[in-house]
Amino acid sequence: MLNSNLAFIGYRAVGKTTLGRMLAQKYQIPFVDLDEELEKKLGLISLFWEKEGEIAFRLQETQLLERLLPTLQNTLLACGGGTPLQKKNRELLKKWGKVIWLKRAPEQILQHLQQQPTRPKLTDKPLAEEVFSTLKMRTPCYQETADIEIDLPGDSVESDLYAIEENLSHFFNTM
Repeated sequence: MLNSNLAFIGYRAVGKTTLGRMLAQKYQIPFVDLDEELEKKLGLISLFWEKEGEIAFRLQETQLLERLLPTLQNTLLACGGGTPLQKKNRELLKKWGKVIWLKRAPEQILQHLQQQPTRPKLTDKPLAEEVFSTLKMRTPCYQETADIEIDLPGDSVESDLYAIEENLSHFFNTM
């Protein structure tokens, strides 16, 4: 049982959805993936992004957060990597619950993305340059939004889960 709302933020491919789903299953708590909810409404995010652009996508994301968050209680929410870029989204998340920034070394993010060639790139830059520059640009938004920052070791899924549980044990009634 979760005794608060928790939102995972962080760069793409850090494990927000994978680790969030595993924690939700382990502790039998509700889990919502924001990107999955957006895809129910918009279809594939990559196609919507390509056709309508980032501004239209971010507007849809904010509108969904405004509708969705009031309906969720004691829930673990995995946000998209860019969700905290909008000031309104940062405010909504902080008002809704505790925001947890899942952090991983840029080299680990790059390696993970290279293993997932179906993930669309965000820019026309080479992937390594994209990861380092986008992460540098987004870091202030993550810092401003986060109540708690968790450095994920990246050795294994188990070690990442352990790092999260060590930092968030007070939010889970069954720990």
